[in-house]
Amino acid sequence: MLRHSKNVPTRIGDATDWKVASAGDYHSLGIRSDDSLWAWGYNREGQLGNGTAGNYHYKSTPVRVGAAND
Repeated sequence: MLRHSKNVPTRIGDATDWKVASAGDYHSLGIRSDDSLWAWGYNREGQLGNGTAGNYHYKSTPVRVGAAND
């Protein structure tokens, strides 16, 4: 288990305007009310889609993926 893993629902970041969220294998994605895409969690294989990847690229707070809102 990763040291950042949670086994209960846990608030991530300060945003309260999430429309939907989805959990993956050690990472999660969410869409905010403005339809922007955000990701957080484990990113060794580039799962977060923000152009970074590697052994230590873990994001504990949401990072925006791209600039599109559609």
